[in-house]
Amino acid sequence: MLLNSLIVFVLAAMPIIELRGALPIAIFSYGMSPWYAYILCVIGSFAPTIVIVYLLGPVSDFLRKHIRFFEWFFAKLFHYARDKHSKKIETLKDATVFIIAALPIPLAGAWSAALAAFVFNVPPKKSLPLMFAGTAVAGAAVLIITLGFKAVVK
Repeated sequence: MLLNSLIVFVLAAMPIIELRGALPIAIFSYGMSPWYAYILCVIGSFAPTIVIVYLLGPVSDFLRKHIRFFEWFFAKLFHYARDKHSKKIETLKDATVFIIAALPIPLAGAWSAALAAFVFNVPPKKSLPLMFAGTAVAGAAVLIITLGFKAVVK
């Protein structure tokens, strides 16, 4: 049981898979209880965001100072993202981070929300609770879909 829990936690922490893939795997492949799987996957999916939010800034600063390509890359990234999406971000404010984390679709989720928080300079004090809440909402949606699918398959 411990190994299965570790596997599910790691799957939930991985980008792309996150809890959207880990939760059904936990329930269908490992036979975990829905609530245990939900909690494990939400925590597993949220855990990397703490590291991303606190380390991405210093890492990008270091790379920009020491490798010329990254100065160009981050300048383009910030300029493009902020210019193209700044009006939307201003309108939705910090809710954008929640929405990105809460969407139960591929390529959205905690990792994407953490990157958005970094790019749009949402401070960790605001972004982390929003990402956790969004991850919990996405987990609930995936859990409902998974349990509905499980009921139909039976």
